[in-house]
Amino acid sequence: MSKRTKEHWQNRYRDGDMPWDTGEVTAELCRVVMAIDLRVGDHVLDIGCGTGTDACWLASSGFITLGIDVAANAVALARAKAGQAALTNVQFLETNILDDQIVEPCSCNFAYDRGCFHAVDEAERSVFAGEVARRLHPGGHWLSICGNAAERRAEGEHGPPQLTAGQIVHAVEAHFDIVCLERGFACDAEGKEHLSWTCLMTRRDPGV
Repeated sequence: MSKRTKEHWQNRYRDGDMPWDTGEVTAELCRVVMAIDLRVGDHVLDIGCGTGTDACWLASSGFITLGIDVAANAVALARAKAGQAALTNVQFLETNILDDQIVEPCSCNFAYDRGCFHAVDEAERSVFAGEVARRLHPGGHWLSICGNAAERRAEGEHGPPQLTAGQIVHAVEAHFDIVCLERGFACDAEGKEHLSWTCLMTRRDPGV
């Protein structure tokens, strides 16, 4: 995973240093879920779920939802959010997709990450993609929202990690067919827009 350790993420959630956490459901997630063939009762996976806003929305939409995050503080906040909403079809676990065995192979219809894949070190991105693929049914979708390397920043200006289109394709093409890879914008908690990639993929049938 990222050179930023589990403790790094744990401390950021503890300190409330979460510029990525807007508290609002991600618009691209809503748009994609309504466009693809997902049915009430399907199993979905939110990787790097943070405080659980998107996972709770998925559950409220009728999907059996699992949110995972490496930071125990994030998981605690997500569980509290689900409890306040009285959601019974969402579960949150403290785990890392690169080394967990909790999510069974081919058990999910849809996987989603907002800002997790782009935080993985380059050498492990293809491993990450393979682990996502292993948990999806053939033909299952993965939606990943990443920082876009075309965004120019002033010296010292902070923002999400950035990938090129080529880096995304290189990491996922062994396991996925790309449905669309399009530029967009993602707002941070202060309302600042950052150039992003919205990448929707389908798991390729390994037998084909």
